[in-house]
Amino acid sequence: MMRIKKHLAICCIVTALILGYGLTIERYALRINTYPLHFENLPAAFNGYRILVITDLHYGRLMSKPWVSEIIERANRAGADCIVCLGDYVKKRNTKDELRVIWPMLKTLKAPGGVFFINGNHEHWADHALSLRLLEESGSSLRHRHAVIRKGGAAVALAGCGDARGGDEPGLDEALDRVPDGMFTILLAHNPDAADLPRKKPVDLFLCGHTHGGQIVVPVIDYPVMIPVDNKLYDSGLKHNARREAVFISRGIGWGVAPVRLNCTPEIAIIQLVSKKGSRLARAAR
Repeated sequence: MMRIKKHLAICCIVTALILGYGLTIERYALRINTYPLHFENLPAAFNGYRILVITDLHYGRLMSKPWVSEIIERANRAGADCIVCLGDYVKKRNTKDELRVIWPMLKTLKAPGGVFFINGNHEHWADHALSLRLLEESGSSLRHRHAVIRKGGAAVALAGCGDARGGDEPGLDEALDRVPDGMFTILLAHNPDAADLPRKKPVDLFLCGHTHGGQIVVPVIDYPVMIPVDNKLYDSGLKHNARREAVFISRGIGWGVAPVRLNCTPEIAIIQLVSKKGSRLARAAR
């Protein structure tokens, strides 16, 4: 009996230490991770183009204003070609205060190719009308629309959808309707389930957040504990939907149900677009 009690005590201590680490250390161990993604149809001029992804800041309790400022400074120093922000900038429901604090901070993000925004479910849960107004007032909203990015005589389309989980209209067809046929297209979607929604036009790459990578990932078997999406394959990293389109899910920065991360460090993701055609031309020129 004494041996059992001793083992239980050790287990409790180890569990407390692990949870304490996840709460106080790993949750703030922000990394900037670069992910090269290869595409056959990416224009050669965009070979090496870097898109920085910010998602799931969840500003509010336990995600302080000074920490968010540090995150934004790191993003601005990362040297990306453009920055995309995928929503869930705030934490609380039914409040306007967090929205009014975070948007002036978000608007200090800078990149030579521009900064683009969509909202997540938490913006709509905080205040649906105000979140949409602040998004539009940013002057960089991609909700239900697209922008064309040009480089070296080539162009790619960057489009964005609304978050259905938060009560917004996805608007995929509206966002993609005026994208020229055959143009390489990247779509911003807070929730990766958007990649499985019906639409008329193809997408080459979805950039998504929302899952926090599962927050707690069981070692060895790499099992993500908390995946708040319908398609449980969409945890983090590069996936593909049924149409074989690329779906990238960032682990994001904040937290969802519990303020803890274990074996799932928060991240600012940088997507480095790689043109297979451009790479072949570069090798041939050597």
